[in-house]
Amino acid sequence: SAVSLYATAEDYEKALETAKRALRYQPGDAMLMFYGANMLSLLERTDEAIEEYEKTMAAIPADNRELKSAVLCSLGDTFYKKGLADSAFVYYDRALESNPDNLLALNNYAYFMTEEGGDLDKAEKMSAICVRQQPDNDTALDTYAWIFFKKKEYDKAREFIDRALAIEGDNPQADVLHHAGDIYYMNGDHKDAIEFWEKALKLEPDNKLLQKKVKNKTHFYE
Repeated sequence: SAVSLYATAEDYEKALETAKRALRYQPGDAMLMFYGANMLSLLERTDEAIEEYEKTMAAIPADNRELKSAVLCSLGDTFYKKGLADSAFVYYDRALESNPDNLLALNNYAYFMTEEGGDLDKAEKMSAICVRQQPDNDTALDTYAWIFFKKKEYDKAREFIDRALAIEGDNPQADVLHHAGDIYYMNGDHKDAIEFWEKALKLEPDNKLLQKKVKNKTHFYE
């Protein structure tokens, strides 16, 4: 659809306009409403996005559990973006009640739970499902590696971050490079760790924590 094309091109304003225009001809179309809410979230208009997601929930047919789960997952993502982790986790739980196979909800829940110092065993179980289902998904592998890092299982963390890096090849994500640096550092490979941090910093030059690690050539927690 035109909405998807604009979204892929990262023209979120145009995608939002297109979704709104289409809704005039197809009022109450839950998928179009969902697209529009997603664009608001991507535009950092989080309060408006939450309102639209809630309207979308009301428009979803009762038997469409997958779409319901997808919207609940997006609500979780948006609440987390607002710094409301507890609310986010409630929505992830609801998303997984609606569709236990929602891999995006499983991955995001696992990752954010790990970041918040939550139940690492629960996070590992959720992340393991994602890796089993999508063994070539770099995001899932990065999450899994990061959970092992937080559990201080550094050998396992390195195994999975290496797999994520191999998949990304010449187009690595800053987060994955940053994680790789931390993981390699804790495995005693300080030279490669610093190189990973330097590469990550080129992609995220304003990242204060990365700046600190590169400048001091050592690992720091937040």
